[in-house]
Amino acid sequence: MPDDGRKEMYKVHAAACLEIARNADDREGKIALHDMARAWLVLAEQHYKSSRTALVYETGAEPARHA
Repeated sequence: MPDDGRKEMYKVHAAACLEIARNADDREGKIALHDMARAWLVLAEQHYKSSRTALVYETGAEPARHA
């Protein structure tokens, strides 16, 4: 599957959160921004993994029966 650029976009958002956190004054805000950066990086990794997965659906086949 071709690269659609989303992984890099998510990483850019993570970096922006870290930059804002670096300049934030309050501790809670810094923690929240670090959490957001982590979430963006998880999303980037999930997107990367799912973009490497190929699913093939077959139609018309009988469903498996369990005895």
